[in-house]
Parts: sequence; C-alpha cells; structure tokens
Amino acid sequence: MAAPTLALAWAPILRGGHNCCLRGHAPLGLSAPRKGFPAVLGRRATASSRTEVPGNDRYCVELLRKRDYEGYLCCLLLPTEARSSAFALRAFNAELAQVKDSISQKTIGQMRMQFWRKAVEDMYSDNPPHQPVAIELWKAVKRHNLTKRWLVKIIDEREKNLDDKAYRNIQELEAYAENTQSSLLYLTLEVLGVRNVHADHAASHIGKAQGIITCLRATPYHSSRRKVFLPMDICMLHGVSQEDFLRKNQDKNVRDVIYDIASQGHLHLIHARSFQKSVPVKAFPAFLQTATKQKMVDRLANSEANTRRISIVENCFGAAGQPLTIPGRVLIGEGVLTKLCRKKPKARQFFLFNDILVYGNIVIQKKKYNKQHIIPLENVTIDSIKDEGDLRNGWLIKTPTKSFAVYAATATEKSEWMNHINKCVTDLLSKSGKTPSNEHAAVWVPDSEATVCMRCQKAKFTPVNRRHHCRKCGFVVCGPCSEKRFLLPSQSSKPVRICDFCFDLLSTGDLATCQPTRSDSYSQSPKSLNNVSDDEDDEDSSD
Repeated sequence: MAAPTLALAWAPILRGGHNCCLRGHAPLGLSAPRKGFPAVLGRRATASSRTEVPGNDRYCVELLRKRDYEGYLCCLLLPTEARSSAFALRAFNAELAQVKDSISQKTIGQMRMQFWRKAVEDMYSDNPPHQPVAIELWKAVKRHNLTKRWLVKIIDEREKNLDDKAYRNIQELEAYAENTQSSLLYLTLEVLGVRNVHADHAASHIGKAQGIITCLRATPYHSSRRKVFLPMDICMLHGVSQEDFLRKNQDKNVRDVIYDIASQGHLHLIHARSFQKSVPVKAFPAFLQTATKQKMVDRLANSEANTRRISIVENCFGAAGQPLTIPGRVLIGEGVLTKLCRKKPKARQFFLFNDILVYGNIVIQKKKYNKQHIIPLENVTIDSIKDEGDLRNGWLIKTPTKSFAVYAATATEKSEWMNHINKCVTDLLSKSGKTPSNEHAAVWVPDSEATVCMRCQKAKFTPVNRRHHCRKCGFVVCGPCSEKRFLLPSQSSKPVRICDFCFDLLSTGDLATCQPTRSDSYSQSPKSLNNVSDDEDDEDSSD
C-alpha cells in the first residue's frame, strides 16, 4: 500500500504556534501566555524568576519562556529538584533550534553547531565554556550523570537539517523527531531519575508524535518564508505541490495531506499509551507536553476529513456493506494487498481502522468494492511469513473465525502494515484489559499441495472425487474422511465439515490434540498457505 493514509484538518491543527522540534522556525513555542491557568502560571513564574532565579539559571528560564512556552510551562510543573536541569536541557534545545533562523549562510550554522559539539565535550571534561546555557547544562550533567550520546545526537541531527530541504518521506520526519525530541525526553527521564526500558519506548513514540505535530503547526510560519518541509511522498500521493501550501490553499487534497501526516502522529501516541501500565509513575512528568499534542490529534476522530473518508469507504461497498461510521472510529490506512485464496492469489482492497480491519473484492478501484469482510482487531494476531519464490513480503492474519495470508508489494509496505496493525491491537487490548487471543482458525492447506487425501492417504482427487477442507485442522481430505460435522462456535453458528480424526478427538473432549498444529507449520512456507476462504473461492461453500 502507498503509506497508510493518515489525517487532521488544516486549520485546526495549525492553530496556536509551534515549538522547538523542527527545522529552524521563529517562535518555538506559544508566543504569549494564553487565557486562564497558563497565563496566571506564566506571570507567577516570571515574577518568581526575577527574584529567585539568579544569573545563568534565569537566562535559561527566560529563553525558554520566549522560545518554547509550552516547554516552559511543563518545566514549572516538574519536581523542584529536577526543574533547573530540565530548564537547562530545553534551553540547550532552543539554542540549537534557533540557529537556522539566525544565520545567512550554512557555513556559519555549521560553526555554531561545532561550538556546541565542543562545548558538550568540554562539559564532560569539567571545563564548560562561559556561556549561560552551557554552564547550566554542565551542572545538569554533573548532577544527574546525563548520557552524552543523546546530547550529541541532538546536535548532529540539527546540523544535518541546516539545508532547506523537505523530508522525502514520513520516515525521514520520524527519524528527525527521534533524534531530537525523543533524545530530549530520554535526557528528561534521566533528570527525573528514571532509567526504564518501557519509559524509553514511550518516550520514543511521544517524541516522534511531537515532531510530526510540530512540523504541521510550523507550516504557516514556513510558508510565510516560502518554505515547505512536509513529507514529499504524502504530498505526491494526493497531488499537492509546495505552491499549494505557499498559497495557503485549503481544498480537499491539501486537507488530506494534513490528515495523513497527523494520523501518523496519532498512531505514535496510541502506541505510547500502550506502555502506560509499565511506565513508572515517576516518569510521567517528563511527558506532560503530550497533553497538548493529544488534544490536537484527538480532533482527528471527529474531523471532517476522517468522517468524509469513512463515508466514501461505506459508499464504495454500497447497500450490501455494513455501516462503518461510529463515534471514535478513525481510518488509519488503506491499500491493495494480495490475499492468498484457496485456488490462487487475488488482489483485495484493505482498510485499517483503529478498531477493525475491513477488506473486499475490487470491482472498480477506488470506486466500487463488494463482499465486505469486517475483522475486529481485538481478535487479531499477525505473524511474518518467509519469502519464497514470487510470494514475498507476506504475513499471516489470524483470528478465531478465519486465518489467511496476505502479501504487500514491497518490504516497506509490509513493515508499515504490520506495525500499524500491531499498534492498534495493542492499544485496544490495553484499553479493554484483555489478553491476546491464543485461539485461531486453521490455515487451510492449498488444493495444489494435496493430490491424495491427507488423512487416509489413499483416495486420489479427481474432478469427480472432490477435495474438502477440515475446518478444524485445515487438511485437504476426501469425502468419506469428512462426512461428519461439528459445531465450532468461533467459525459458524451451524455445524461445519471436519475430518473424522478431528471429530473423534472433539467428541472425546481432547481439544488440544486436534489443534491445527500441522497446518500451522505451513505458515513458514507461502506455497503451503491458504485461508478459510471467501465464498467465491470456496468450492466447499455448501458444506
């Protein structure tokens, strides 16, 4: 699939300033205190800083208040013993972020970055330069034993982006955010005394989400300087040029680009929330700024673009399809995947929502689909499949009702699909408190893999002696070996055809022995995979 389509409306997401994550932009945070609580807190902190914060410390606080107001507010809410170090870290980030706007030549920017690179080296040699931020950062390094490589990563990534070039794809934007915003969060966790792998995982995804949202929020500022940094692959996907952003167009295609990019940030926040129960409570203050980002991406579920796109999917399936629009449902991505059916591989249109996976037959691409199938993601588990021959970039989608293999066009698409599905499943299970399902339907052995009955090993298959599939083990069997039926509630409300071997075991209550272990072994070989097939592919549909 072309990167899973992602989303938020142009006007709402860009409202309210920008912070210090992305390529040099002028105001790095909200430019002035807002009404209500933040304004009161801001005035109180400023007044306090003038009387209580001396010299270098005061410089960092004031720099952050002017350049990254949201970060400034979040630092005020940190524990007292961590506050000054957090101000130093964010002031360091603000210093680096403003280099791009304060230079006329790239060489000068590289010299500034080299100054900070050497300053970090000197800090760890107890010889910091006489610069307010550097001195306060040195104190933080000494006080909390901060990891040097995170500081170096921030500098290196900022230096790479001194060029005025748009991100080629969403992965480049995520990499930039990981090396800047996520690195800053790792350091903040160390300031709070937290060194925990689950907290680090959450920080990684939160940092990427912050970077993506900041890129969107900074777009009006960048456009005013005739620059656009939004990922080119998503812009090209929707036929949007840089000139559309420079002219501040708000037509459907432009809004779809914003929707796609914002949805990627939404996915990272979903994944970060999946670690909530594993992250130490002590780490939560490091993620305070996530509250503002979450408010933005929450608009996604109720945005006009999301509602319109779900409505388009409903219309493509027509009256025969089930309604898909419900409160809170978000269309995460869509694309064409090759589904391995009983007789041969066939193209199917797949739609990934935050709670379900929908697919159907393609009648007219992007206009009409039929035979809609809806799979609740809570019941889904996925396993990668090894490449073999022409069948590459595949994975198994397993549920208690049916299991089948699908293939993407490229390894990148496979990775994106699997990552997005896993993120959605993890979030659903986290919210419900359920555990992943261990029960799944058998993966059917393809017709071409069996010339004789896999149970009696005698009956040869001919146009007269037809093949049948046991719904319990997935084996290809002859009629005499599969005359009996048994009720498998997870697959059908009516008794279904099973082989004599599975019937005997099920009748005696020996369920474990007839689990589809043998057919599962086919999951390592694409040639040996099939599904509980669609009606049009199932010659046993009358069974």
